[in-house]
Amino acid sequence: MTKFIVRSLCLHDVHSLLEGKISLKQIDCAEYLLPRIVLQAALDAHTQGTEWFWCAPRLFIDATTGQTLGTASFLATNDPAVFEIGYGTATEFQGMGIASRGLALMLAEAQAHDSAMRYIAKTATNNRASQCVLEKNGFTPCGKTIDVEDGELVLWSR
Repeated sequence: MTKFIVRSLCLHDVHSLLEGKISLKQIDCAEYLLPRIVLQAALDAHTQGTEWFWCAPRLFIDATTGQTLGTASFLATNDPAVFEIGYGTATEFQGMGIASRGLALMLAEAQAHDSAMRYIAKTATNNRASQCVLEKNGFTPCGKTIDVEDGELVLWSR
């Protein structure tokens, strides 16, 4: 089993990545794992008053090699007591439990930070692997929605 840590990017790191002062390659992270839109959304949410704890993108980093195995983020919703969770695993590490374990660590940290918070997530109707990640972390399906880009999605809550 791969040992890894969860590292929250600091506000300075996000600014530096967006301004091109550092690259994702320098932090051993594939671009598809932490696209610019995620970094910008984190910064925008913070600018709008969301505490950085909830905005900071998380990296799942191999404790031995320093390579980024996956990422996750909390996303603000219209309800200040609910955050959406988004996550992904590097292609070569899929199926190894990285997302499940990383999400568990992230949720434990969030619970310690604010035990009253609730969480939602969305998965493609045919993405059984992502659905298993959520089930392993105490999420249950609570409905469906249609996304313009992704089509029909299953809604999950915890």
